[in-house]
Amino acid sequence: MTGIPKQSFITLFRLKIIIWTMIGVNTTFLMARTFARYHKIRKVQLEDYMMFLALACFLSMAGVYLVALPPLYRVIDVSAGRKPLYFSFFNDAYLIMKGFFAAAILFWATLWAVKVSLLLLFRHLMIGLTNYMRMWWTLLVFTLITYIGCVISEVLSCEHWFQIGVTGSCNSARDEFAQKLSLFYALAADLITDILIMALPMRLLWNLRITAAEKISVACIFGVGVICMIFAVIRIISISEKAETGQASPTWLALWAVIEDSVGK
Repeated sequence: MTGIPKQSFITLFRLKIIIWTMIGVNTTFLMARTFARYHKIRKVQLEDYMMFLALACFLSMAGVYLVALPPLYRVIDVSAGRKPLYFSFFNDAYLIMKGFFAAAILFWATLWAVKVSLLLLFRHLMIGLTNYMRMWWTLLVFTLITYIGCVISEVLSCEHWFQIGVTGSCNSARDEFAQKLSLFYALAADLITDILIMALPMRLLWNLRITAAEKISVACIFGVGVICMIFAVIRIISISEKAETGQASPTWLALWAVIEDSVGK
């Protein structure tokens, strides 16, 4: 988020309700998942810790939004001419831009932590299978590199990134183009890694002799993966449609970041 918007598209109250609801749903789901897995295998595994990391990143992102949204709506009112310029306007703009920059990094950290958790889960099926383990390591490295790419693209979306938070510092035509490029790069990285992660164990799972309940569990994992990809595409389309002067609406970014991270978890 760089420029100062003039529309919010959703009320502050509704957006905060959605964020708090997703916090509750995600926390409850992860606790239930952890309890069920521990009850079955009697230990917490590395993929579970990655899910804890994903939840920590999500809660941090949600916290950043909850802090940054009230001043954002005040800035929107001033930009739209609904309220006069107030004393702390530029301090609020500084807080918003810094906050949304951090939230973007945490957004991708949440999604990528879930991806790594899935890879660690599938690894149990591949131990002792040399070719599969080589593919697993290759995909793990590729997944981590794509996350680093997301961070770099976010930093490069502002030409003077060290001044991010200074009003107008990231509002040039070059920055607007870089922000769009960053959004679409991240979408491509998200979709490609999801497809590769789901495809990796497909042949192994197809040949496994497992119970009907286990087949349903596997189908659910792949079903959630497909839903995540659909939501990622919807997020980009929706954000693009709500873009002002070539830049994405920050309120829409916050809304869809919370929704997509929640679906992904």
